[in-house]
Amino acid sequence: MDRAIDRAATLTKKGLGQTLYTRLHWTLSMSPTMFSENEVSWPRMKQGFEDYLKLYPEMATRNNYAMFACRANDVATVAEQMKLIGHSVDMNAWNSWADYELCKARTK
Repeated sequence: MDRAIDRAATLTKKGLGQTLYTRLHWTLSMSPTMFSENEVSWPRMKQGFEDYLKLYPEMATRNNYAMFACRANDVATVAEQMKLIGHSVDMNAWNSWADYELCKARTK
């Protein structure tokens, strides 16, 4: 799967940046250890979220960005996205309210 995702992202990189890499892992790689066990590159996925938000600046995307940043232990990005999310929390992005609150608490 990783090779297929890498190949697809490489083929579309010129027009979409890392968007496809992020979108495919966003859809397929829901493991809580996806970054800590080096299954997925957080710097590459982070860039993909930035690229994706340029095309689709939606709160659902920001919520997912914050959730994945929390999984990657990128506290600065979680804090930045939480500030932008404000009261527009999309629980479809979070496993539970407890997960959202835990990630939010890490930014304080």
